[in-house]
Amino acid sequence: MHNQSSKTKFVHPKKEQVKKLVDLYQSGQTSKTERLCKKLLKSFPKSLLVNNILGATLVSQKKYKNALQAYNKAIQLKPDYAEAYFNRGVTLQALEEFQKSINSYNQAIKLRPDYMQAFNNRGLAFQELKNFDGAIDSYNQAIKFKSDYFEAYYNRGVAFQALGEFDKAVNSYNQAIKLRSDYVQAFNNRGLAFQGLGEFDKAVNSYNQAIKLNPNYVEAYYNCGITLEDLGKINDSIKSYAKAIKIKHDYAEPHWNLSLLLLLNGDLKNGWEEYEYGKLTEKKDRRLAKAPYKIWNSESLKGKDILITAEQGIGDEIMFSSCIPEIINQNPNSVIVECDSRIATLLERSFKPIKTLNRKDRDKENWIKNIGNIDFQISIGSLPKFFRQSTGNFPLKKSFLLPNQSLQKKWKDRYNALGSGLKVGISWRGGNNDKLRSINLNLWKDIFQSKAHFINLQYGDYSQEVEQLKLDQSVHLHNWDDVNPLIEIDNFIAQISALDLVISVDNSTVHFAGAVGVPVWVLLPASPNYRWMQTRKDSPWYPTMKLYRQNHHDNWNDIFIDISKELNKLVKLHCS
Repeated sequence: MHNQSSKTKFVHPKKEQVKKLVDLYQSGQTSKTERLCKKLLKSFPKSLLVNNILGATLVSQKKYKNALQAYNKAIQLKPDYAEAYFNRGVTLQALEEFQKSINSYNQAIKLRPDYMQAFNNRGLAFQELKNFDGAIDSYNQAIKFKSDYFEAYYNRGVAFQALGEFDKAVNSYNQAIKLRSDYVQAFNNRGLAFQGLGEFDKAVNSYNQAIKLNPNYVEAYYNCGITLEDLGKINDSIKSYAKAIKIKHDYAEPHWNLSLLLLLNGDLKNGWEEYEYGKLTEKKDRRLAKAPYKIWNSESLKGKDILITAEQGIGDEIMFSSCIPEIINQNPNSVIVECDSRIATLLERSFKPIKTLNRKDRDKENWIKNIGNIDFQISIGSLPKFFRQSTGNFPLKKSFLLPNQSLQKKWKDRYNALGSGLKVGISWRGGNNDKLRSINLNLWKDIFQSKAHFINLQYGDYSQEVEQLKLDQSVHLHNWDDVNPLIEIDNFIAQISALDLVISVDNSTVHFAGAVGVPVWVLLPASPNYRWMQTRKDSPWYPTMKLYRQNHHDNWNDIFIDISKELNKLVKLHCS
């Protein structure tokens, strides 16, 4: 807050009153400052100084609407009062009225064309509206009038980063750091920009510089953990997440990431404990907060009613459902499983006598009234914490889901009609066409040389890709019009269950295949999902599963060489 002289003569408080007011404001005694301002305004309602200090005091107390009135009063008294427009812009920004905030900054700039703070703050408001080009232009204007304006360089870096222009972001952060060598936020954000460029070693170095300046900079430890994970330095990443948690124990994100790495390392007991923290983040909250039931914590379930709530994707629901028999074995009165409606019939058939509840109903008003009496609730992803604390806890059952027998027979008849030979289902795209997990069909050529019948299990519309494969390699993937893996999952699982083998990237298809006990070979990227652990060639979740891993990023060729050899052996064995 700065006072601005005016040619208009108003009645002002006496010098000693002004001094007392300014001293109170500068000492941070906001309540006393506010009371004195209001007292003085009764005698001097047209005092710009008092109105402006009142606005600033109200802002510091987060009384933004009242502050707005004070600044509007100041502007009414002096329409060319640039600082009042600026302060009003700050207040509107705090109220998240960003366009009005920009308008107020524009008025301040019109009155004072070199108002660098107004340019900088206008940039921040543009950023909130996702107008990053407008933000960058504003920061450039601020820097034009103040070449050592390190905050503007930093803010410009953030805007470049949001646009994915990471090299420009790094340059802007470097300029901020050059002007202020202890600018820890700039070091941290520069690390994020280096990460965006794929320059992970430089990112780690930048995070470490931020940590050196502030050993308690929890976000830097967290970000560094992510980058170390990208570098494949799992143990170092675990240490970095652990440091973040030590500084801020309720920081859920590093707990979540730590859980996945511990599980990846095979430390199931500690991994599932940390996994629970991941459900506390807004992004990953899998608990059913709307339900009033007590969360189950291994109490006796004999004669009790328990609700198992859904979390994450359909593949996760399938994998975690393997723990449901352990719940049933505790002799509860009833088990209600909230799930994706597409697998409701499948679960009820496989885990009698459970009842299912459509997870989409959770969004309906008063949905809980239809559930009935419940003693406990637990999310399905929390069950492994109790039943999968070590690989020795996994049941040795070949399968745990039961396909529809009539649908299964339909598919066996169809496959038999193709003639003799192995019937092999393939899927080559990860969820949402994840580039890390997806493999172009052209790279499967070695596998297609095997004398087997290949069946298309890929969900989504990839008909053009399949047709191109037929033109390029004369490979025919068998497909049927009455298959819709995204909708009719019971039919899809029956189709899978009738196959001799499934070869697939990491997607929900491998969960379906493993759950019904079909041999399934999974092609994993160099940095696999936590559930597959780091070095195993098998999966405790699915006894019929075999894992093939990249030895380094983007190298699928070695995997296909190994798989084609194995497939040829299997074909010969089948024919003998």
